[in-house]
Formats: sequence, C-alpha cells, structure tokens
Amino acid sequence: MPPREPPGEGETRRQGARVPLAPGSFDVVVVEGPDAGARVRLDAASSRLLVGTAALCELRLTDPTVSRRHASIELTELGVLVSDLGSTNGSFLGAGRVVGAYLAPGVHLRLGATTIEARAATPGPATVRRAGSLGRVASTSPRMMNVLSLCERLAAADVPIVLEGETGTGKELLAECIHEASPRAQGPFVVLDCRTTPRELLEAHLFGELRPDGSVRAGIFELASGGTLLVDEPGDLELDIQGKLLRALDKGVIVRLGDTRPVAVDVRILATTSHDLDKLVEQQRFREDLYYRLAGARIELPPLRRRREDIPLLAGELWTDLGGKSLLPDEFLERFEGYDWPGNVRELRRALERFLALGDKVSLLARTHRLAARPELPERAGEARGLLERVLAANFAYSEARQRVLEEFERAYLEKALADSGGNVAAAAAASGIARRHFQRIRARQR
Repeated sequence: MPPREPPGEGETRRQGARVPLAPGSFDVVVVEGPDAGARVRLDAASSRLLVGTAALCELRLTDPTVSRRHASIELTELGVLVSDLGSTNGSFLGAGRVVGAYLAPGVHLRLGATTIEARAATPGPATVRRAGSLGRVASTSPRMMNVLSLCERLAAADVPIVLEGETGTGKELLAECIHEASPRAQGPFVVLDCRTTPRELLEAHLFGELRPDGSVRAGIFELASGGTLLVDEPGDLELDIQGKLLRALDKGVIVRLGDTRPVAVDVRILATTSHDLDKLVEQQRFREDLYYRLAGARIELPPLRRRREDIPLLAGELWTDLGGKSLLPDEFLERFEGYDWPGNVRELRRALERFLALGDKVSLLARTHRLAARPELPERAGEARGLLERVLAANFAYSEARQRVLEEFERAYLEKALADSGGNVAAAAAASGIARRHFQRIRARQR
C-alpha cells in the first residue's frame, strides 16, 4: 500500500512527524485514559487498524470523548501513519491538531481524553484485543466470544462437534476455522451437503465406487481421510444412509460400491444444522445412535439479533472483502444495528453486495430504517383495527367502506415513506418499490 501524503502539511511537518522508521512490528499502546494498558500489534499481517468506540475498531476505546471511528493507524514504508477520520474532538500531537501524521516511537498522540503511542514491538503476547477470534471469525459480543473460546479448546481435542444455529449464522465458516485450528489443519477439509446431493447418488458420493472397468472413484470419506469431514444438515439424510454413515464412523472403514474390500479411513466429523436434531430423534426421523456419535460436543451459534455488537464489525469486514474502497458510513452502521437480520450474516452480505453493485445508498438506508422500525408494527396493527371498526360501525356500502380503508392506508404509508426518506420523494418512491410518477399520483389524491 503506497503511503498517503498527510493533508495538513504545515501542521504535520512542524510536528516533525515524517520520521522514517525501519520496517517491522509496532505496538500501538494506550498510555493514558480509561483504557490505559490496551495495545494492538501493527505488522505486515495487520497493516491497518481503526481506533474508536465502535465495535468494528481493532483498538476499541471506552473514552466518551473519542468518536466512533476516530482515527486509522497504518504501517507504511515511511513508518506508522495516523489519519484522523473526521472525529468530533480531533487528534493532537502536542498542541497541534493533525489530520495526518507519522508517529515516531515515543511520540504521544491524543484522542479526546486518551493518549496513545507507537512502540517497537517487544517479545511476548502480540496483541491485547477486545474482540475474540478464531481464525477468520471475530466477535465483540460476549455471547459469541464464549462460543469462539469453546471452539478453540475443542479444536485441539479431535472430538466430533455439532454446530447448531439459524440459517446464515456462519456455521460452515466456523467449522472450517475449527479445522484450521486443529492438529488436522494440514489435512483436507471436505464438505458433504446432505440437502443438495441426489438421494440415488449419495451412497456412491460418500463411499466411492469400483467401476466395471476396474477404475476407482474415491468417495468423500477417502478424500477427507487425514483431515475433517463436514456433514451439512445430517437430519436430511434417509434413515438407511444414516445407518451406513454410523457404521463407517464407528469402524473407521468404508466399502466402495461394487467392491468387497474394506478401505480404512481416518476422519474427524463436524456437523452443521439448522434443524432441531433432538426433535428429529423424538420423531424417529434421525437415528439416536448416530446423534450421539456426532454430538461429542454441541455448540449453538447465536443469531445476529442476539449479538448486535458484531454487526458493525461484520459489516466492515464483509464490505472490505467485497471490494469496498472506503469505510462504510456511520449512518449505515447505526441503522444496521437496529435491524434484526432474520437471514443473519448471509442477509447482511447480500445487502452489501446489492449496494456495491447498484450504488443505491438512499434506497438501502430507507430500507434498513423501515425494517428496523418493525417492532412498532403491533401498535400500528392496533390503529388499523380501530379504523376497520369505525368504518364497519358506519354501515357504509361495500365499495365506499373499501375506499375509506384504502385511502387511510395510502395516507399512512406515504407519510411513513416520506418520513423515512427525510421528505425526499424520489427516495421514498424507490424505497417503496413503485415508480416516482405513481407515488406522486397517490400523494396528490391525499391532498
């Protein structure tokens, strides 16, 4: 990454901040303020970090005088570059407020009531972070951090694990991270998708086959040998296949279709499911013995609405992964945090993909604002019932009663859409999914 020229050249140069530093690792340390002692390692593997009070910041502060995303600090060829991100209270070197500056070791940078400095990295623990992580999965939510801590311990134990959770919570990614943190990390990671593999091909897919010409097609048990086999949605397997899967797991041996010779396999099993396997066992749709064979440990991933602290962190990571060139606006993150995301991380990713592809910022903001307002629906439902009762009590003819209800609905809907868009008709029409001209015609009828 080429170094950026600090914008406030007069201020920055007077601080003597363009001090070339030898490439290497640095610790960004909080030396004064409510978070004194916190530190984050800055090196080639993590060449840029955010400082602020928002959950997505790698150096997350609790100082109320620090902005949500106060500053960025990055390692460049010239040294440690700090850039103020338009903070409310500013960033200061000595008495001078800076927009961009290079930090020499021992030079103090003040952000609100917090003072930080860059120090040459010392041996020992690299980082004290506020976010928990396991591989590519990170969290600032206490609930999810407990999950990641447990997964990290289980990764080394080689026991089978069932990861449970709603669709889109990231179960498969977490399973892959468990594999990467395990002693089997150098072995293969193979996925069996029980939902999409055709029933008639499933046995050959699992165990392989000996073809009539004598050639062998390896099944996923053989492909995963020495590594990890992830069974996605085992509750969708037919009972006879469940039995064959159980025998393979118990014996560590499979027999290819069309063959009689046993083949030894060595796999660790992880399973992911959005089903309630206990209920499937009670309904005799899932073998109890297979359930106990798979569930050496059970871990439930919380849905996004129960770990809202992670929404800004995930949104920022996904935005970067998708190729977003700038930081997501705070207005996005604030509204994202107010929405329940029933599709969880997958839905969040799709929303960001649409915005990146279409650039429809106004529509996305209006949509998330409208969705976040859904908890108010019971109250609005009560208002709607009251209107219906009044119209019915008036004994209007059917056509007139219908017209009265429709007019009231249109008035309330347009009022809400315009409020969400700040009075912008074009944005309100786009968020409502109707043409602007039609929106204006409906609006005109209400006057």
